[in-house]
Amino acid sequence: MTCPFLVKHISDGQVQAIAANYAIAGYGFVPLVRRKNFLSCRIEMMLLMRQPPYNAFLAGDLDNRVKTLIDGLRMPTQKSELGPSDVGPTPDENPFYCLLEDDCLIYEFQVRTDQLLAPKRPEQAHRDVVALLEVQIMTAQRSEIVSYFSGFQLVTE
Repeated sequence: MTCPFLVKHISDGQVQAIAANYAIAGYGFVPLVRRKNFLSCRIEMMLLMRQPPYNAFLAGDLDNRVKTLIDGLRMPTQKSELGPSDVGPTPDENPFYCLLEDDCLIYEFQVRTDQLLAPKRPEQAHRDVVALLEVQIMTAQRSEIVSYFSGFQLVTE
């Protein structure tokens, strides 16, 4: 997997150097938002659930769903977060691109809920959620650099 933003702005050698600096248990991580480049981000989440939107908290554990989603955007902090120790990265996971070095680099987030109107497929659980994300990457001084939306597709204005 490649990251179009990095491919356009950073050489292959630089990507490999970043991955080497953020290596854990054979995985070379390339976080886009890192302390060393003085970046932070703001995240807007729209969670689409099968329950009516005014039942967001009755649907169960919204705070844990948001925490799990945010944890999935950051690189792991310990080997145990990578799964079984006898399994290493596949070729498309080296380097492994992720949004955040650490979730403390999120300076603001907003969560909205709405009802998911798509019918449930047989392999889906009733509690499955569709998450739409908009990420605004900013400098430490809060100057916007770039905005990504829904699967990290570049939003042009």
